[in-house]
Amino acid sequence: MKNASTLRLLRPGLCCLLLAACSSGDSLSRIEDQGFISVVSRNGPTTYYLEKGESSGFEYAMAQQFAQDLGVKLQIRVEHNAGDVLIAIRRGQAHLAAAGLTVTPARQQEFEFSQPYEDIQPQFIYLSGSQKPRELADLVDAELVVAGNNSHIETLTFLRELEPALVWTEIAAAEAADLMDMVSSGEAAFALIFSNDFSANLSFYPKLRVGFSLDRNEKLAWLFPAGKDSERLRRRADAFFERAQADGTLAQLREQHFGYAWGANPVGTQTFNRNVQRKLPRYEALIRQVAQEYQLDWHLLAAIAYQESHWNPRARS
Repeated sequence: MKNASTLRLLRPGLCCLLLAACSSGDSLSRIEDQGFISVVSRNGPTTYYLEKGESSGFEYAMAQQFAQDLGVKLQIRVEHNAGDVLIAIRRGQAHLAAAGLTVTPARQQEFEFSQPYEDIQPQFIYLSGSQKPRELADLVDAELVVAGNNSHIETLTFLRELEPALVWTEIAAAEAADLMDMVSSGEAAFALIFSNDFSANLSFYPKLRVGFSLDRNEKLAWLFPAGKDSERLRRRADAFFERAQADGTLAQLREQHFGYAWGANPVGTQTFNRNVQRKLPRYEALIRQVAQEYQLDWHLLAAIAYQESHWNPRARS
């Protein structure tokens, strides 16, 4: 009875202690206690993708570096588009979003952003050989497509004040590559995408061109839930970006993930794609045989052969 009475006396204090333990700390404290940080990204060449079964991508690489900076493991969650990324943050399914998201007034009303790590431009693209758009008026009475749940909607809404006849079609759950595919196939005349997405996907759509870019830079940043719970984590991200910018880490990651795109030549890309379809099948079996004999990746050997001769057996050095 004495123990029971003592327990009853202690119970209110114990409850307060338990509640304090549950409510104390913030997201950074919980990350350090749990030993991992949960980051949501989206699938795409500028963000996250699988390469030979391994996780890769510019945003993924930065998130991996940030996790190492915190001394914890990275737990990645992948969504298809920006809208789903925002939903994941709203539901508390990740500590932050590293998904190539732009800082917009609408998003700033609901979320917090890290300091920006890159400037990009909105661009209107078209198919080479068709009429090149040079100004907003050229987009009128044509099929202009844009991704739904994207900051481009805010941009177009603003532009419509300058060109009231401007209309567009929102493609739900679309990414930049989906829009580029629509323009490349002739399903749409124009699309509005970001400059980094265009560069990263151009090798797959060598016939696409930039009509004109909007004279405004938009900033990419990581996105966090609003409130004090994420404040220290966001400050750590800011410090991480400052160091990565100063010591060349960001420049190195950009070169690693986008260097191929900056040096891409549309004409050379078209020639390569044509040779892959017409010439490579003739020599693939032989290349595979030699690669197996010397324990090489046949793709690497085929790439070297293309670089040397464009798969032309009569080529001379």
